[in-house]
Amino acid sequence: MSPFGLKTTFHPIIEKNVISLSKSEAVEDYDYLISTLNEIYPGLYDFCTTQQWDSIIHTLRERISDRILYRDFFTLLQELISFQRDNHLAISTIPKSKYNASNFKLHDVAFGILNDSLIITRTMPEYDSYWGKHIMSINGISEDSVIRFMRSHNFTTTDGLVKSTPSYNLTLFGFNYLNYDEKTDHFDLLLDDGTHIGYSIVQNQNKGKQVCKSYSQNWFSHFFWNNDLSMNLLNDTTAYLGINSFELNELEIDSISHFLQMLCRKNIPNLIIDVRNNNGGDSETEGKLFSYFADKPFTLFELKYVNKQKDFGFLNHCLNLPEDIELFLEYHPLENKGYVFDNPEAIYPDAFTHYDGQVYVLTDNRTLSAAATFAYHFKKYHKGYIVGRETGSSITQMNAEKFANILLPNSNIEIRVPMVKIYLDKDNIITPYGRGVLPDYEIPLDLDELSSGNPDKIIRECLEIIGNQNHIK
Repeated sequence: MSPFGLKTTFHPIIEKNVISLSKSEAVEDYDYLISTLNEIYPGLYDFCTTQQWDSIIHTLRERISDRILYRDFFTLLQELISFQRDNHLAISTIPKSKYNASNFKLHDVAFGILNDSLIITRTMPEYDSYWGKHIMSINGISEDSVIRFMRSHNFTTTDGLVKSTPSYNLTLFGFNYLNYDEKTDHFDLLLDDGTHIGYSIVQNQNKGKQVCKSYSQNWFSHFFWNNDLSMNLLNDTTAYLGINSFELNELEIDSISHFLQMLCRKNIPNLIIDVRNNNGGDSETEGKLFSYFADKPFTLFELKYVNKQKDFGFLNHCLNLPEDIELFLEYHPLENKGYVFDNPEAIYPDAFTHYDGQVYVLTDNRTLSAAATFAYHFKKYHKGYIVGRETGSSITQMNAEKFANILLPNSNIEIRVPMVKIYLDKDNIITPYGRGVLPDYEIPLDLDELSSGNPDKIIRECLEIIGNQNHIK
C-alpha cells in the first residue's frame, strides 16, 4: 500500500555476504557501471581522452577471472573510479577488510615519502630516536623500489590535476605498504647512517593499547578543533574562525555573523579563516558566509551542465531516484549534446554583517567541495590571501550537487555518481585547468608539521605573515 496514494522511490538494500563473484556476475556489474557513467556522469572526459577511457575499461575488464574475490573486484572498481580523478565520484560502500580490530598488524615504525625519500614519520615510544630518519631499504628492497610500489598502489582519488593530495597520501601510505605482504612478520629497515632497525609485527590484541605516535596534522588535537566551529581572538590584532563543515544550522551561521560584528566593533584588523579538514557541504551556506565579506554582488558559479533530463536507461538499480524521473527542466539544450543552466542568481553583500579587515584563508588537500569554492571566491573577488596548500578539489569545474546512488546488483557495491557539472572558472582565468585553489603563501608539508605536540605550523606561519605585512605597512 502506498502512503497518500504516492508511489515510493525507496529501494531497500538487501544485505549480501558476497565472498566472490562469477565472471558473468562481475562483468554484469562492471558493464552496468560503465553504461551508467556514460549516460549520466558529466565529467567522463574532463581528464582523459575517449581512447584512454576505452583502454582502461578494456584493461580492467581483462582482469576479471572465472571467479574473482569480492575484495579484488572492489579494488578493480576503485582503480576505475580513481582514473576519473573526481573525488565526488565515489564508492559509498565500506570495503570488506581482511583485517579487523583484533588481527590488524601493527608496526613499531611507520614511514612516508617526503621530498622523494622514505622517512620515518611515526614510531612506537621505544623507537622515538629514529623519528625523521631516512630509510635506504626494507627487507633488502631498495628505497627506490619501495617508492615505486607505493606510488603505483596509491589508489586514493586525486581530484583533477591537484598535486597536494597525492603528496599528502604518500606520507601515510607506508604502513599500508607493509601490510600488503601478509606472509612477512619480521622487518629489517636499513637507515642512511648504516643502522639496522629490526622488529616483528604482532596482532593488535597482543600489542596492548600502544599505538604509533600519531601523524598529527596538529589541528586534530589542537584546542581549535573541538567543534565544527571555532571562534577565538589570538591576540589584540588577529582573530581565528575555524569552519570544519558547511553543513551548518541557522544558530551556527548566526554565531559567525555575531562574531564578525564583534570584530568590527573592536577594530580587529586581521582574521584567519581555517577551512582545512573541511569536506564541504551546503553551497547556500557557503554563499551566505561569503556575503559577510563581499563588497559587491557575486555568483556561486558560471554555469551548470548535465547530460540528460529524462528517459534514463540506467536508473533501475538506483537507490534514490526513480527510473521515470525528469530532472533539470530549467536547463536548456545545447546544439550537440547535453543541457545547460547559465543564469545563476546574484548574491548580495549581507545588509547587517560586513567584515572589511584583512582575511587569510587556510587551505590544504582536505579543503574539499564547498570549502574549496569558498576559498576560491576570496581569491576571485580579491577579498583575502590563501595560505597553506592547494585545495583538494579542482576548481575549474566540479561534478557535484545532484547524485545518483547506484547499487550494483551482484556485488552489492554502492557507487555515488554526480549528475551536474558546475563551472566556476570555465576559462581558467583564476586557476590553471584541473588544479585546486593555489595558495598565495605556500607552506609545504614537512617533518616540522608531522611532529607530534608542535603548535600548528600553518597557523604559526600565517601569524608570521601577518606580522611581516603589518611591519611593511
